[in-house]
Amino acid sequence: MIKNRISLKKKIKGFTLIESLLYISLVSVVLLSFIGFITAIVESQNKTLTINEVNQNGAIVVDYLNNYFRSSDSINSPTAGNSANSLSLVNGVINPVVVNITSGAIQITEGANPAISLTSSNVIASNLTFKNLTPTGLNEVIHYEFILTHVNPDNRSDLNYSKTFYGSAYFR
Repeated sequence: MIKNRISLKKKIKGFTLIESLLYISLVSVVLLSFIGFITAIVESQNKTLTINEVNQNGAIVVDYLNNYFRSSDSINSPTAGNSANSLSLVNGVINPVVVNITSGAIQITEGANPAISLTSSNVIASNLTFKNLTPTGLNEVIHYEFILTHVNPDNRSDLNYSKTFYGSAYFR
């Protein structure tokens, strides 16, 4: 009878409560680590997309402004030596061409035509400043600055990004 009990104990295979808890703990740690890793990857991707969005909008505005300045005839305002938050140009027969911020977007208006937004709805433009640096008797020179901030209604840290853009151009 003692032999039967010993052989019966050897035949029963399974996990003890401690072994089960140990395996569950190990699987939980691995899964939590994996979830943390995936979350970090997604946040990094969101941050990269946010930075790219702001930089692309800024590059479009800078390129557009520089091309416009080079093809314009003269500056209506601001006058030489002054600054303003909007710019008025004469570009061929189109007078005025106005660049300003309206509702958080940098816009350009050619004469009586409707305004064209140079920035997307994913960014907010602010602090647009034009400085007329034209020296007396020389070609007109304009310096500009603006800030673009990514729209972040949920105040998520991976979508927080702001950048200041600036440049100068002279009229031919």
